[in-house]
Amino acid sequence: MYRLSTDVGGTFTDGILLDETTGAIKVSKVSSTPKNPAIGTIRCTERFEIPLSEVSFLVHGTTVVINALLEGKGAKTALITTPKEALDMEKQYDLKDEVGKRGQTKS
Repeated sequence: MYRLSTDVGGTFTDGILLDETTGAIKVSKVSSTPKNPAIGTIRCTERFEIPLSEVSFLVHGTTVVINALLEGKGAKTALITTPKEALDMEKQYDLKDEVGKRGQTKS
C-alpha cells in the first residue's frame, strides 16, 4: 500500500508517494493547470505508475487560494464579524495589521 500527497500551486503541482512496505519515497513535479487544477494533480499522480486502488492514505493541499488573496486577484470579498470576533482575530500575529482596515470602523 501507498501514502500519497499532492500540492497544487500556482506554477507547479507536487506529489510525494510513500511505499508503506519498503519506506521508499518518490516525488514528482509537473506544471500546474490554472484553469483546471485537477489535470495537474492527475498528471502528477500518473507519474508514480501505481494503481490508485493501492493508495491507503491521501493528503491533498493547495496554495491557489492563498496566492489569489496575496496577489489581490479574484472576486471582491468581505468578512463581517461581531466586535468580539474581531478582537479574537486580532490576536493572530499575521492578521493584526489587517483587522480594522478597509473601511471597518472600530468601536
